[in-house]
Amino acid sequence: MRIAELRIPAIPKVARHLVLALALAGSVAFVHLLLPLDVMSWIVQARAGSSTPSKDIVLVKLNQSTIKKDRDAKTLLSALSNIEEAGADQIFLDVPSGKLGAYEDEFASGLNDQLKSNLVLVGRYSLSNGEKTLGFPIDPKNWKYQNLVVMEQFESPIFDYNWTFFGSVVDNGRIYNSFAKELAGRGGDDSSDIPISYQYDLEDFQTANLIDVSQAKFNMSSLAGKKVVIGYEGSQESELVRLPKAGYVAQSFAPIFAAESLKSGGVSFFDRTELLMAFFVLLAIMVALFQKSRWIGYACVVSAYAACLIAPIFLPLYLELSATGFFLLSFAGFRIFNRWRGSIEMKSGQTGLPTLKALTRQLETEQIQDRQAVIAVKLHGLSEVLAVLGDEQKLEYFDGISRRLKIANKNLEIYSNDGEHLVWSDVFEERGILEAHLLALRAIFAQPLEIGGKQVDVTVTFSADLSFTDAASRRIANAIALVDKTSLADMPLLLGTQQDAEDREWQLSLQSSIDNALKIGAIFAVFQPKINLTNGQICGYEALVRWKDEERGFISPAYFIEQCEQAGRMGKLTRFMLKDSVEKFQASEAYQYGGTLSVNVSSTMLSNTSLPEIVCEILEAADFPEERLIIEVTETARIHDQLTARSVLSALAAIGVGISLDDFGTGTAGLETLYNYPFSEMKIDRTFVKDIATDTKARAICEQVVNLGRKLNMNIVAEGIEDQRTLQILTKMGCPVAQGYYLGRPSATPAIDMPTISTAAKN
Repeated sequence: MRIAELRIPAIPKVARHLVLALALAGSVAFVHLLLPLDVMSWIVQARAGSSTPSKDIVLVKLNQSTIKKDRDAKTLLSALSNIEEAGADQIFLDVPSGKLGAYEDEFASGLNDQLKSNLVLVGRYSLSNGEKTLGFPIDPKNWKYQNLVVMEQFESPIFDYNWTFFGSVVDNGRIYNSFAKELAGRGGDDSSDIPISYQYDLEDFQTANLIDVSQAKFNMSSLAGKKVVIGYEGSQESELVRLPKAGYVAQSFAPIFAAESLKSGGVSFFDRTELLMAFFVLLAIMVALFQKSRWIGYACVVSAYAACLIAPIFLPLYLELSATGFFLLSFAGFRIFNRWRGSIEMKSGQTGLPTLKALTRQLETEQIQDRQAVIAVKLHGLSEVLAVLGDEQKLEYFDGISRRLKIANKNLEIYSNDGEHLVWSDVFEERGILEAHLLALRAIFAQPLEIGGKQVDVTVTFSADLSFTDAASRRIANAIALVDKTSLADMPLLLGTQQDAEDREWQLSLQSSIDNALKIGAIFAVFQPKINLTNGQICGYEALVRWKDEERGFISPAYFIEQCEQAGRMGKLTRFMLKDSVEKFQASEAYQYGGTLSVNVSSTMLSNTSLPEIVCEILEAADFPEERLIIEVTETARIHDQLTARSVLSALAAIGVGISLDDFGTGTAGLETLYNYPFSEMKIDRTFVKDIATDTKARAICEQVVNLGRKLNMNIVAEGIEDQRTLQILTKMGCPVAQGYYLGRPSATPAIDMPTISTAAKN
């Protein structure tokens, strides 16, 4: 399975900000820290709104001064009698327990049956020694009528405002209906609280003074069919209730306002959790819908929040919006901070140019109609240049480079990674045009920059990523990876395609893929015959490693062997090839005809002193003759520890196996290497062999190598035989052994029949 199949999409920062803001707001909401803000908004909404009461309730005020002035119950009884005669629907006596004083008994005894049947006693709770006790205006013990209601004594009001009224209460096993519900004409035992609307103006309620009512100095006919509350109006704040529009008034106004709220349909209450989750979902939807124009989504959310703030002015609603506001502010804070930090990251302090992050954003967000090539330039020797320049001169240096890169397009934006790479994007027309443009830019840099009076050379190489459908960040990374492979001498420009990008992604999992391929047999040995040119017969085989991947087919050995060397897996591959080759060759029919088996061993393995031990172990396990195994040493340029390498090769020679110098005549596989190590065989590199029919130099070199081998008593193998003419020349000059596609291609099983070879050798 490839890395691409395992890739898990990264969680976008905006999503992380959403969740983090929700967590913060939820924590704050849980401890009710923001409740005062909700109350403040409710106060403003109540003052701004306006509702009309039913005018079915009349408040008759009884205050302490009236009680003190009238030392008997006649005034109160007279008022009740007049209200009864006026045809009131119900009369509620809402006076705290004990306030009637000495004439409470006189008042109770003076009530006739008609008054008693219409009179509702309103009980109130009070605190005494930490205990709540329920008290009524007169002692209800001998009150045979059941018309008793209760008004809960408010506790811990917020800013002295009470926003709900209770529905019912149980005291000593008896359920008392709410004063507010009774005023509204609502029965039942629903104990849920009643939200109070405070949008009523006090002037819209009908009120009267108890003395005026007792003396009939009031329009008594206006009381017909209405519910009349005789309510106590205290002189201290503790005996009053606070209304947003009227300040402190008689406590009886609270149940009256609650009753009016019920009569008008009730007030809907939405708590902080409901609103918080609703806005979280809304914001998440807006973010998802408007990914490229998020300000539209944000504007929709802010508009919705503003509508929620304004709606309670016109609708019977209580919304606990503070937690939601905190959530939105937190989210906005995270996004603003992220943008601020991003803006800092968008410009390089060292170069003064925009960063690659800015280029990524530009490629991701802009609607680009034309295909864009992502181009990278590598500034060779940058560290040496920066070491001698001051801070201001560094900025001047990069500015000079940037101006040269923009010579054909003044509006071009150049981006920096704070290192030796500069990157930009430009419209792609044709590959040839892009190559010509970049090579022309390179020619411009042949002239040095003048920085602070100094001549500063600038040497550059270029690359371009042409994988137009890939993600912006990957395209930039691909361009930089490509430019790192360029060289000043022979490869100043590289253009990459989509296939190159896919190859680089595949490389990320190459090392683990090699392990898996070895395990499942996708890496295996094939055998190419070596021909004795004296008699035209097969004299041996070279075991070559192959890898057939399920997805990509055959992988170049040079490619994955290099990866094995870099990943430290060369020992594992070498052991596998030795064992697999020996076992397959020994099990084949070709083994019975004699001949040798050559196995390639990377020169990097010559630093591994356990290599002779590995070879011995494999030979002994297979009972394979030592003299029939040849170790071919490849890429001798990679031998860094010559003493160890000489020791390892000497140990192998002592075992009795042959040692072959591969690719003789190229790189460092020359005379010095031949002299320093105990080789018994040389292989003439195909670079010379392929041209001996047409090039006298190549022919002379091959002939000298053959003669050298004869004098050193070493076997000589010419590799890369592609045609009969080459074979004839090698035979004539006395080369003993040859191999190549013309003589036999590699196969899974060592070949034994070569009928055309003997004919070719004889001609």
